[in-house]
Amino acid sequence: MTDVIAPRIDRLDWVGLTQHLDGEGWARIPGLLTPVECAEAATSFRRRMASASMS
Repeated sequence: MTDVIAPRIDRLDWVGLTQHLDGEGWARIPGLLTPVECAEAATSFRRRMASASMS
């Protein structure tokens, strides 16, 4: 997945993101993940949290 996301990261407006993050404390990054990639990341996170709580 990293090979797919790296070019997207390179194309981000880092100045704009930094300004918004500094001003608001958060910044959206539209288009960083596709809906499928986002769902996969969320599922992976939930699984890791569930297994950590069982330990």
